[in-house]
Amino acid sequence: MSSSMVSILRKSIVKPSSPTPISLRTHSLSYIDQALSHMYIPFAFFFPKPQQQTITNNISQAIQTSLSKTLTAYYPYAGFLRDNASVDCNDTGVEFIDARIHCPMSDVLNDIENSQTIVFPNELPWRNSYEKLAVAQVSRFECGGIAISASLCHKIGDGFTASKFINDWAATTRDSNVKPYAHFVRDSVIPPPENSPPLPTPVILAQTQHCRQKRFFFSASKINSLKAMVAAKTGIQNPTRTEVVSAYLYKCIVKTREDSNTLRPSQLFQYADIRPLALPQRLAPTSAGNLLSTFCISTTHDDDLDVARLVADLRNRKQVLYGEDMIKENELALEIYESTKGGQKPYEGDGFDKYFFSSICNLPMYDVDFGWGRPMHVSVPMGPFKNFILLFGNKSMGGVDAWVTMEEDHMAALEQNEELLQEFTST
Repeated sequence: MSSSMVSILRKSIVKPSSPTPISLRTHSLSYIDQALSHMYIPFAFFFPKPQQQTITNNISQAIQTSLSKTLTAYYPYAGFLRDNASVDCNDTGVEFIDARIHCPMSDVLNDIENSQTIVFPNELPWRNSYEKLAVAQVSRFECGGIAISASLCHKIGDGFTASKFINDWAATTRDSNVKPYAHFVRDSVIPPPENSPPLPTPVILAQTQHCRQKRFFFSASKINSLKAMVAAKTGIQNPTRTEVVSAYLYKCIVKTREDSNTLRPSQLFQYADIRPLALPQRLAPTSAGNLLSTFCISTTHDDDLDVARLVADLRNRKQVLYGEDMIKENELALEIYESTKGGQKPYEGDGFDKYFFSSICNLPMYDVDFGWGRPMHVSVPMGPFKNFILLFGNKSMGGVDAWVTMEEDHMAALEQNEELLQEFTST
């Protein structure tokens, strides 16, 4: 869908409604923050036409006003990166774009994998942010439908932080008496190594050339069947939907890459939230910032691809991760730092095909309500690189949308995977 179908009505800068206190003007970045790139985390929310005309007439102003209030709590997003160790929280503000899209919203939703970038500023999704650390856009369609997109710098916070920001923003729009709150952990929880200079800024560019994105829907009933099978074979109590969907989808993906019936050595990397860890400084479950790491499992033989075995391996690796001293080590941060220092891309080389799974199944993305109801659809643009799989809680109870980005030929093979087609509905 061409960007010529978008008319930019106005661009503006939204600043926090209250100035950031002097004591918070310098936001020190943690070791994980420093290891991450400036890449945006992008989300898009699609809403049907509001029933009340007064909402439609005042939507842009109402959203900007609530965004201004929300930024008082999420003040680092309204600043700028002083260097790779700190953010100057000087209330510079975030960019806000009001746009008109010259087609009905159904045209985008019917081709969501290819068309959703139209509700973001041109070429923005997954780009590295060097000026504004947050960009928001409200897009109104010819049918009266509304899309709201938010792109938040990963250097400031992870997917959990982005989700909380957006939900707080929506709640403040819905009720002006709401007072958003965010506690940024800064560098007190996972500080850089003692007496070490700031990490060099990693420039990790989105790479999706020759790639395609597809959404695979896993219903609650199919997920429950997988959970029961895994529990029966392994004795694992309450396997999660993230574990069983990751294992099953990974198996299908790897099987499509067999060379003459020989399995290619592969690895499944899972991003993990470390908020549940018993760190020396006790974290609130809603702490903001980048509180994540990774763990991985490897497969080299067909027997390794048994779904129950994969789930058991994932569970074991997660328990090992949660048992480590995360103050001294963070697998994600160390990998990015070491590879960048050596002039490589993170997780490059060593002969394994690598697949990266990130789950936001438990984040309340479909609870986002700006005052005219919950979204009919929530999505993310293709990216940021090939072999990236984002697991998204579907609006149907207990289901999962798997947004898969892979090279075109690999995706074509996956779409013909008989086991995947037989067991699950692909949309």
